[in-house]
Amino acid sequence: MNAEHTNFAVCAFGQSGSSGLYDRARPDYPEIALQPIFESIKSGPNSGKRCKVVELGAGTGIFTRCLINADRGDQIESILSVEPSEGMREGFKKSVLDPQKFNTKGKTVDIAHGLFTEIPVSDESVDVVAIAQAWHWCIPQDHENSLIEIARTLKKNGILVLIWNLEDRESAKWVSQIRDVYEQYEKGVPQYRTGEWKKMFEAPSFSKLFSSPIDKHITRSVQTTRDGVKERILSKSYITALTPDERSNVLQKVDEALDGAEGYKWVDRESGIFEYPYVTDLYIFKKL
Repeated sequence: MNAEHTNFAVCAFGQSGSSGLYDRARPDYPEIALQPIFESIKSGPNSGKRCKVVELGAGTGIFTRCLINADRGDQIESILSVEPSEGMREGFKKSVLDPQKFNTKGKTVDIAHGLFTEIPVSDESVDVVAIAQAWHWCIPQDHENSLIEIARTLKKNGILVLIWNLEDRESAKWVSQIRDVYEQYEKGVPQYRTGEWKKMFEAPSFSKLFSSPIDKHITRSVQTTRDGVKERILSKSYITALTPDERSNVLQKVDEALDGAEGYKWVDRESGIFEYPYVTDLYIFKKL
């Protein structure tokens, strides 16, 4: 991230991270999306041994917990989560490092300040660098330096993992209508959906440092409620940055879209629980 985007993200996510909103509102990652990661770990530099993971832009630890709880999570020895936002680091400590709330299952887990271009580990010391829901914050002019820094930390044949969750507008018209309500407020804030992150492939050092990606795209549904949908929207950085009146206006329009929506797949109509369609996109690169 450049200084402008770093400061914006740190401020916006700091609020939702420390308050618990981000952790409560954002979906986790399905087991089926994690298995290709563990398959790649198995064939990596530490084949047969437990691996060391660095997670960049770790937020409140949603992906961290998924890795630890995965069916093959015993392949992991340690996770160092790196996060520039103090509020997010506070949220991480509450959700991951508090033994009364979460069991790290004997793994060494810690959280530290850092950036894509400043990773606090020594050269060729880790097997996996994972970035969940965050790489799009690395703007194209920072791709070169960030990729060089990531490659510096990875052992030969180590892997870089990029993964995102995105509301699936192709699966239901009402999802598309809801996204149209809030996406108009993005105003240049980096987003995965725009595809700008793919300019990493044009970075001068990319082809020298990394293989072409293995990619997987998983469609699924997350159980939620009307309030859950609105909290998910409120957890977005550019919505957090709006004035209270602007946020209220967004939520009113979301309510109107939900009121007119057709094609809900109800889980429990009486309790207001329905399925919200998502796609999870996974990309795995090997360090050359």
